[in-house]
Amino acid sequence: MKYWKNSLKQPNNQMKIGFDAKRLFFNRTGLGNYSRTLVRNLIKYHPENLYFLYTPKIVKNNPFFKEFSSYNNVKILPVKGIFPGISRSLFLHKQLEEKQPDVYHGLSNEIPLFSMPSKIRYAVTVHDLIFKHYPDTYPLADRMIYDFKFKRSCERADKIIAISHATKNDIVKFYQIPEEKIEVVYQSCDDVFYQPLDFNKTRIGKDKYQLPANYLLFVGSIQERKNLQLILQAYPLLKPDFQLPLVIVGKGEKFKKKLQPLIRKNNLETKLIWLDKVSDNEELKHIYTGAEMLIYPSLYEGFGLPVAEALLCKTAVITSDVSSLPEAGGPGALYISPHSKEELAAAIEKLAANENFKKELAEKGFEYAIEKFSPQTTTSHIYRIYQQIV
Repeated sequence: MKYWKNSLKQPNNQMKIGFDAKRLFFNRTGLGNYSRTLVRNLIKYHPENLYFLYTPKIVKNNPFFKEFSSYNNVKILPVKGIFPGISRSLFLHKQLEEKQPDVYHGLSNEIPLFSMPSKIRYAVTVHDLIFKHYPDTYPLADRMIYDFKFKRSCERADKIIAISHATKNDIVKFYQIPEEKIEVVYQSCDDVFYQPLDFNKTRIGKDKYQLPANYLLFVGSIQERKNLQLILQAYPLLKPDFQLPLVIVGKGEKFKKKLQPLIRKNNLETKLIWLDKVSDNEELKHIYTGAEMLIYPSLYEGFGLPVAEALLCKTAVITSDVSSLPEAGGPGALYISPHSKEELAAAIEKLAANENFKKELAEKGFEYAIEKFSPQTTTSHIYRIYQQIV
């Protein structure tokens, strides 16, 4: 497996772009999905460039190492230092000076904190400032570290990329960053969600996980902020015909245990199907496709990727009317207060009782998602930012 080819030289029209690739290689959910999708799209639509992926360590049996090392214009570079995880924040400047990329893009809220080479231009993607809104859900030490790194990165970057207008507003509010320094570029979904639907595969997916013919769906980490508890509180308010099984795709044993008293109180033990091992987006796509609707009543999001994924699968969505979620859902979702079980129950019944309305909503959502979150649109915007700051 080759991680560097010295024979490749840089033509005049070629850019060299470096990335903080820690999350790309070692995170299988939100930040990792964002990083992999963005870099894959850049490789696809701008194959003329060289891409440097700086990683804390090399793990040869990691499937993402195998994938990205297969591209001739990608170099995977281990960060030097005794503690590589810290070195990517403190000492990466030495390696950046060596390779001199035109742009270095911090994909997950941070760029090198000190001694940044002056010839390189820096972009940073900020996903959310949730720790500012819900500080009690983060340890004090983590909040202090995040606050320092995020603020310093925003101040030192040549351009900040916010994944929603809600995140941009938070950056301006909490860090007093000028609005003109921040560009909003929505997140694109994995390429599989833009491929034509295959309902035979959807049936196979249902068979694999032994899913019922009709079900409601929740996708997300099992934690308080995702607000799964609101769905459980709304269930007893539904008419019996609308109390379909709820498929829950996500991990989080700690909060799942906290939900058990509520589950027992509302007699939901036989209504819930927990799937915590769905790591393949192809399988996830067909779980979305087979669902009657996605219910995503999150208290706060930087973007809301499950909403966009469901829309691309032509699945109707119920989500919250807060933070970035109206941006993710556009005209293709029903919006409820994340604090009202009555509103949620009414929205579920509205969709379940009116098949034509549900299909119309799903079609609007699909058209919106294709327009706003297409790989071509998001990649073109990102690349224009690179060209502007070089």
